[in-house]
Amino acid sequence: MRLAVLFLLLSPLALAQSPTPHPEDLGTVTGHITCADTQRPARFADVHLVPIKSIPVDPGSRRIVPTSTDVPAKTDLNGGYILTDVPPGQYYLRVHLMGYITPIDQFTQTDLNHPTPEIQQRIEHELQLVTVRPNATVQADATLHRGATISGTVLYDDGSPAIFVDVELLRRNAKGEFRRFPETRVTDSHGQFRFEALSPGNYVIDVTLNAFERRKLRMPIGEGKSADGYEMDLTSAISIYTGNVFREKDAAIIKVDPDQQTDGADISIPLSQLHEISGTVAAADGHPIDHAHVALRFADSQEPFVALPVQPDGTFEFAYVPEGSYILTVTGARDQNQIPTHTYGTLSQPLTVTTDLQSLILTVPDKPSPTASE
Repeated sequence: MRLAVLFLLLSPLALAQSPTPHPEDLGTVTGHITCADTQRPARFADVHLVPIKSIPVDPGSRRIVPTSTDVPAKTDLNGGYILTDVPPGQYYLRVHLMGYITPIDQFTQTDLNHPTPEIQQRIEHELQLVTVRPNATVQADATLHRGATISGTVLYDDGSPAIFVDVELLRRNAKGEFRRFPETRVTDSHGQFRFEALSPGNYVIDVTLNAFERRKLRMPIGEGKSADGYEMDLTSAISIYTGNVFREKDAAIIKVDPDQQTDGADISIPLSQLHEISGTVAAADGHPIDHAHVALRFADSQEPFVALPVQPDGTFEFAYVPEGSYILTVTGARDQNQIPTHTYGTLSQPLTVTTDLQSLILTVPDKPSPTASE
């Protein structure tokens, strides 16, 4: 009831700010949705029309013009649906029912608005086009195919479950590139996760460990006064992929066939291979520098791994760094609180990680003075 009331409250306001289409300009879309595996109606599925072109905007207010396609229809017990008062145009038919593939969800908004030739071929092959004409009814039936499933358990290497960690799904395209799904799963109290309604293809699981730090800050409370407050600040994140590896290029591929149930896509987080790297950024005279960015790149590819700003006391800490070879860099170093601000040059040096590295002193050089010609 609350949802229905909300629509009623919003509609007059929206229509007051946007031109009202004439009834004779509108069309109707109707049809039946069937489940391929049961050959029975797809009952209570959501049916939605997605405009091919950008959603119309009122040039006066730059607000989106509401249409009847903003709210999906529900199929009935016979799998039938009807969408009325649809503005003329071309749409993609989007049908969603739990456990079944929703093909349009495999594409990003950029894919749909600005497709590459490869993406355009996939769109034409996988999506259903509906053309709506003024004062006409178009029949748009569809068949849903049950999707594949990938499920597994995330454990730490000591055997305990990884609880409430983020799990993402990546799909490899024809070029070998990985694209992330928009939805993220979170492991349950047993470290388990599940992805459903997947199209056939090659996939990789990405588990993310986030490191947070509780930081103190001053918060305004009104009338020119402030008080101490705290926030949880994300300081670093590390991905562990299928195959228990730390780099996407090394991940084990999960091949999924139609309607396949892939259990046991388990990941073990190798805690013994993760180390802490911490230290201080300092000037040549030994005083800490209060503003700089410290970063790690993989030595073999120069691919960025992690970066963060130093604390006001010049310290930094990377919580989860896998064993391996890196290039450590310091950029943007300056004495922020000094007047005038004193800036420094950059630092770049190799770093091999096999254990925790603490109390590092990263000494940045003075910035070279400009030559007379400059």
